[in-house]
Amino acid sequence: GWSPLPFNFTRWLTTVDDGGTPPFDDDTWKQFAEIFLLEAWEVAPDRSIWYVSGEFFSSAVRPPAQWIDGTTIQYPATWPVDQPSGLSAFSVANDQTILIEFSPGPVVRLHNGGTPSDFSDDHWDRFDLPDGMKAVDMAQDSAGLIWIIDADGGTHKQSSSGWTPILDGQLGNTL
Repeated sequence: GWSPLPFNFTRWLTTVDDGGTPPFDDDTWKQFAEIFLLEAWEVAPDRSIWYVSGEFFSSAVRPPAQWIDGTTIQYPATWPVDQPSGLSAFSVANDQTILIEFSPGPVVRLHNGGTPSDFSDDHWDRFDLPDGMKAVDMAQDSAGLIWIIDADGGTHKQSSSGWTPILDGQLGNTL
């Protein structure tokens, strides 16, 4: 007979409301989103949750989704890269912007135009990394420039000419 696979492919995002007193018997847990093949997630300053998930039996990464007050917004498959796979880094830059790096591959940035359910004003950017560079963490500064920490611990800042090394991770020296 048929038996289910011994794997759990979904993850629940859960909140806890602290009742304010120990020993936690007045706390309330709430599961609010079940996500199939969750790859990465992060909370934005507006308390929405951005996340990306994978494809079943594939290394492909699905387009991002945003959970806002009980509603899931699934962004369309309009990646600025061909067949994105192997998620390397994921970061929420602000309420409207996320950064994703594929491995191997470029950094892509999605800006939703401030209207999550209207995809017509969404804007994707693509930033190629130097050969061999793999981001493990990213951030965007107030000027909209991307900063990357690479797999060797080095720090790089986006510039008009590509990526400017700021800190050499192997030596820990500023450049």
